[in-house]
Amino acid sequence: MRTTLFACMMFALIAGHAFADVASPDAAEPFQLTSYEAIDSACQPLPPLGNAASCLDSCCEPTRALRWYIAPILGASWLNLELPDGDIGYSRRLMTAGGAVGVALKRPFGQWRLETEGRYRDSFEITQPGITGALDITSNWIAMGNLWRDIPITQKLDMYAGGGLGVGGYEFSDNESEGGITLSGSSVNTAFAWQVGIGMAYELTKNISLDLGYRYYTMDDTVTNVTVSPGGSVLPVRQQLDTSELLFQVRIYEPFRCLRR
Repeated sequence: MRTTLFACMMFALIAGHAFADVASPDAAEPFQLTSYEAIDSACQPLPPLGNAASCLDSCCEPTRALRWYIAPILGASWLNLELPDGDIGYSRRLMTAGGAVGVALKRPFGQWRLETEGRYRDSFEITQPGITGALDITSNWIAMGNLWRDIPITQKLDMYAGGGLGVGGYEFSDNESEGGITLSGSSVNTAFAWQVGIGMAYELTKNISLDLGYRYYTMDDTVTNVTVSPGGSVLPVRQQLDTSELLFQVRIYEPFRCLRR
């Protein structure tokens, strides 16, 4: 509960800062329709499909204050799973992949980005010496709404920080036996999740940026009821899950804009 309250307060502070930045009349940039007309007249007709890649650097140069983007994501996740009632902890390095869709609002100094992110992590199995069976974590996913603030360091290099709120889930399964005692149980667990992160982005072209970032992610505790045999008693197994992640993204702004012309 304390981590949930902290995450909500942190995200509210970031969102309030973003709203104040956007709403400030001094920071707002004047809106001029003539800028769009100039771009339309400067754009060349759509090139053949074989030259479609060159369109990203010519006709589709960024001219608008508000642009949308897509970003495939691939990275490594150092996951920690703790069973605090039994004072047991496990760590695994996993692969994670997914993507994000968002909008970027250009400001006089950098930009704000609001995005929706979805990712999936590898499943893993935990075995212990002298114990038959295993503990499994499968179907490990997250869905987040993120807010990032980009600050330019050089003409092509940005640094960013922010965080997100959302949900995470996985399937927990415990099937182990030792000394004639068997544990058996599973559940699909879903809980509130939050993350914070920092990173750097390099502008490869006017519409493509390479993004390398760090995330710390955690979710609220979940519980799985495990049956103990013989006897048939039920043992609630509480779980705590958090990860440190290194993510690589290719951020592509308005990828279909030229194809609409």
